[in-house]
Amino acid sequence: MVSGDIMPIQIIETKRLTTDNFWLKDLSGNLDYASMDKVLHDILPLRNEAIVRAYLYALLQANPKTVEELVQMSDNAATLEDIFVRNGWTAKWEARGEARGEARGKEQEAREVIRKALKKGMAVADIAYLTGYDTAAVEAYKRQLDVK
Repeated sequence: MVSGDIMPIQIIETKRLTTDNFWLKDLSGNLDYASMDKVLHDILPLRNEAIVRAYLYALLQANPKTVEELVQMSDNAATLEDIFVRNGWTAKWEARGEARGEARGKEQEAREVIRKALKKGMAVADIAYLTGYDTAAVEAYKRQLDVK
């Protein structure tokens, strides 16, 4: 422990860690290709997505050159894409992207309806009722469009 600072700090000498502390040792920045491949295969079975994601992030930050080498090397190695696909992350990200795209499309469509209704002189309360927006949102959009 280092004391005398605002908060206590613990310094970990990764070279002195035993193999029992492989999780910490992997974050040393000294992982070679074979070790990285083994680590990636070891974490794939873990089902706690938050832990896997946090560990992967720290591992990749600590070992960027090895990650590049891993991606460029053997077809048998676990690539990042393999990990993302096996953990279902790719599908989740695609679904999120599609949902965001659909939401944006619906938002744009609703704004276009509001714009047209305002230009026709419809009352804000009527537009809010028809579109499902509250009157404050329709009023705000009306101010953006500068429709009188």
